[in-house]
Amino acid sequence: SFALPWCFKNMGLYGGTITFVIVAALSIYTILLLIMSKRYVAEKTFRRHLTYVDITEYAFGKLGAWVIYFLMLVASLGVASSYL
Repeated sequence: SFALPWCFKNMGLYGGTITFVIVAALSIYTILLLIMSKRYVAEKTFRRHLTYVDITEYAFGKLGAWVIYFLMLVASLGVASSYL
């Protein structure tokens, strides 16, 4: 949508650019953490195809997996309903 231009308008060119770079760096870092976690769990469980919920279950147990599964469902429904 038009959130990024709106943010740049409110923060200015320098503030918007700095914030954009910081958020991009944090996103890359969290993706790398997820990849490393997937590789670690794959080595420990000898399973090649893991889902996000599988990785969460290994790290936080069954309750953590159910919480993540529920939050993913809520996020998916929220995005889908926002277009109605």
